[in-house]
Amino acid sequence: MTASLECVTPEATEEIEQTISGRRRFGLLAASSAFIAGLAVLLDSKAAAADCLGSPCCSLATCTWCYYQVSRDRYTCPSGYHRVLWTCTSGGFTWGCGECSGNASTCWQGPFNCSIWFRW
Repeated sequence: MTASLECVTPEATEEIEQTISGRRRFGLLAASSAFIAGLAVLLDSKAAAADCLGSPCCSLATCTWCYYQVSRDRYTCPSGYHRVLWTCTSGGFTWGCGECSGNASTCWQGPFNCSIWFRW
């Protein structure tokens, strides 16, 4: 299991959405990355941490799904909360993990309003 952590601020949200929509153009790169990630999973001796929403590797903080329209990667946060987004790899796939954090000074401490995960 690997994890890449990135704090998504309101200013960076547009850039992240462009990255997500542009990912379809890199299918061949994704296929080769999936192969390498699969090897990493096979060589990783630690089991992925489970959470109450059933994510493969996110270790989410809450059992409440975040609100989204169309697809999970477009989740939104209520007023006073901001998006926290990171990725992890499990079973040869990269997964997007997200939460709505009420702590503006750091991304990794709550309170958390909701959590979500999706195939990256």
